[in-house]
Amino acid sequence: MSQSQIEQARERISDAREARVSEMDRAAAPQYGRQADTIPDSLRVARQRRDSLRRDTIKKYFGYELFQGPKDKYDRADIGSLDPNYQIGPGDELIISIWGATEMRNKYQVSRDGTIFIERYGQMVVSGLTMKKLEDKLTKNLSKIYSGLSPSKGSPNTYLDVSLGKLRSIQVFIIGKVKNAGSHFVNSYSTAFTALYQSGGPTIKGSLRDIRIIRNGEVVSSLDLYDFITTGKKPNDIRLQNNDVVYVPPRHSTIKLKGEVKEKAFFELKKNETLQDLIKYSGGLPTSADIQNVQIERIQSFKEREKTGEIYEVLAKDLGTFKKDSFQTNPIAIHDKDVVTIFPVTGDHVQDTIPGGVEYVNVNGHIYKPGRYILSEDMKVKDLLRRAGGLKDSVFWDQTYKVRADLIRYTENGLDRKIKSIPLNDLLKNDSLQ
Repeated sequence: MSQSQIEQARERISDAREARVSEMDRAAAPQYGRQADTIPDSLRVARQRRDSLRRDTIKKYFGYELFQGPKDKYDRADIGSLDPNYQIGPGDELIISIWGATEMRNKYQVSRDGTIFIERYGQMVVSGLTMKKLEDKLTKNLSKIYSGLSPSKGSPNTYLDVSLGKLRSIQVFIIGKVKNAGSHFVNSYSTAFTALYQSGGPTIKGSLRDIRIIRNGEVVSSLDLYDFITTGKKPNDIRLQNNDVVYVPPRHSTIKLKGEVKEKAFFELKKNETLQDLIKYSGGLPTSADIQNVQIERIQSFKEREKTGEIYEVLAKDLGTFKKDSFQTNPIAIHDKDVVTIFPVTGDHVQDTIPGGVEYVNVNGHIYKPGRYILSEDMKVKDLLRRAGGLKDSVFWDQTYKVRADLIRYTENGLDRKIKSIPLNDLLKNDSLQ
C-alpha cells in the first residue's frame, strides 16, 4: 500500500470509531421527553409528589377546584340556538338556505371589511348586524332576485333561513393572578368564565369574588364566582369582544373556617360580609354545632397594636339568639387572616395552633364557652372563667359543680402533668387564686 492509501485507511478507521462512540453516548444519555418509560423513577416520583401537594393545597381553598381538569371542560360542543343579540363579525361563517320555488344553500365567510359576496347579487355588508336584522336584510335584498321571497301580492312561495357555521376567533387578554396570563384566542361566543377556564383559572392568590372585564379602558362587568359555586348562577358573565381584558385581582381576604362545620376551608370574604356570609358559603352548619360557642382568633391591626401592644386576640362570640321562635344571626364582622372555629355541642376542643406560637390556655367541661384563650399577663382562673362566660349566666352557673375544678399543668416536655384542685366556691370571694 502506498503512503496515501495508508492515511485514507486510518481516516476511515478513525471515523468509524467516533461514530460508534457517538452512538454509545446517545444510547446512554437520558431520553427525557421522548418516552415516559425512560424518565428516571426518582424524577417521576418527585413530579407526582409535587402535583399531589399542589392538588391538596388547592383543596384547602374554597372554589379553586372548579378550574381543575381539561381546558375544554366548559366549552360548548354544539352552540344550538344563538343569542338573538349576537353580532356578526369578520371571520364568522354564514350558511344561507333558500327553498321553495327556488332552492339554494351556500356558505359565506365574512371578510375583514365585514362583507360577503352573494352570486347574482354582489357584495353585502353584514358586520355588526344581529341574526334577526341580518335575516331581514337578506330577505329584502334577495327578493330582487327571488321574487317569491317577498311578493307584492299573494303569499310567498320561497323561504330563506340564515344560520352560523364556524365562529370567528377573537383575541382577549387575561392578566393578574392567573395560571397562564397573557393573550388567548377564543371563539366569539365565549364568556369571561369560559375564557378564564381556558387560561387555567386563578391561582390561590387570585380573587374569585371580583373578576373584572375591562373594555376600552372601562370595567364593563364584574364576576363573582362564589355565586356560581354556591347557586349555579353566573350573573354578569357577559360575552367577550375582541381585545377585552379579563383581570383577576389579588384575594380580598383569607378566612379559615374550621370545627363543627360542613366544609372546612379557606374562604374569601368581601369588605362588608360577616360571619353569616361565611357560614352560608360553607353550606350552613350541622345540627351538632354549638351556635352559642364561636371563637375567632385574630391578628390585630397596626392601629390596635399601637394601642394595646397585643398582636393576637381571641374573641368568644355568640352566633345568634332565638327570639320569638326564630333564630337571628348577630352581625359579627370578620377580618382578613381570621381563624373562625365553631365548636360542637359536646364542648370538645378543636385542635389547632394560634399563629406565632402564642401562649394559651384551654377551658373545658361544664362552662358556658369552652375553648382556647390567650394567656395574658397576671391572668387568674377567675379571669379565664369570666372570659368563658361561666360567671355571667346565673342559671348555668347554679348548675355547675362548684366543689372542685381541676387545673391541669403540663411540664416542659409536654408529657408529664400535674393536677391541682380548685374550689370554685372560693373564686367569688378570693382573688388570690392563681
